Amino acid sequence: MFTRFVPLLVLALTFGCADLSKYTKESGDLLSIFNPKADGLLQSGLALKDRAMKLPSDLPGAADLVAKVTNNQASLEKLKGDVGAYPGKIDEAIKAGNADAVTKLFDEQKTASTTGLDSAIKSMDGLKGEVTSMESKATALAAEKAKAAAAVKVEAPPAPTKYTHALPGGFSLSGNLTGIEAQLVGFIEDGSKPVDKTTWFNFDRLLFKTGSAELDMATSKDQLTNVAEILKAYPKVNLKVGGYTDNQGAAAANKKLSLQRAQSVSKAIVAMGLKANRLDPEGYGVEHPVCAANDTEECRAQNRRISVRVTSK
Repeated sequence: MFTRFVPLLVLALTFGCADLSKYTKESGDLLSIFNPKADGLLQSGLALKDRAMKLPSDLPGAADLVAKVTNNQASLEKLKGDVGAYPGKIDEAIKAGNADAVTKLFDEQKTASTTGLDSAIKSMDGLKGEVTSMESKATALAAEKAKAAAAVKVEAPPAPTKYTHALPGGFSLSGNLTGIEAQLVGFIEDGSKPVDKTTWFNFDRLLFKTGSAELDMATSKDQLTNVAEILKAYPKVNLKVGGYTDNQGAAAANKKLSLQRAQSVSKAIVAMGLKANRLDPEGYGVEHPVCAANDTEECRAQNRRISVRVTSK
């Protein structure tokens, strides 16, 4: 009796897995629709951040708006990573024959890829409106300044919105006024500032593919090139490259990812004509957070970073 029952049990389990396997395709289909939309939003966010960073530094609310756009990008990157993880989770549940888990995960993925994306689109639209409004205020502020200057017959040069600097050797740097280029060159050229172990400078135009150490070179190449040219212009300068994460996930995995990202940045700069021994990558994981609370997405976004420290100059 028992020997006849076993094949029937195997058949039932096999049929059950086959029935659940449809969710693998449906989950992949959801992802194929979601990813292009999310990528498009991320690109729009980068363009919006560039507009926000061009706002005058003395315009009330400009710095807060840059932070909001930056945090929105971080939230969208997290959403993309979360949705992208569901197919793997669903496959594991299918292999385990856990039908309840499969349907629950698939429902969660549908919600995240629709409701989550709708929310992200609304947030992006709202931020676009805020940036446009702030640009109008910047124009009005500039007009007021011009009128005031004309009234006293003093012509003041317009406030710069970009950092430019000619390096020894002729290369012309271009970046943000508060970006790593301006801070790093200022530190190197200032003889009164000694090398120490506490002065770090953060990259502000680097982007990695979600959850990986692979650089998005379309976004990151300009700043990597600038740092490479700074090192070429100042051959005595060496850098420590530090990778950091927030407190989400396992500490060991975070430390490994932070090291891999620091190594990716170092390799990219070395590939531009530098000796490898001039850069020393290290992963610190969740150590040394900029925002120690690590309790909100805005706070955690500040902690996910790549920084450099001058070790000789």
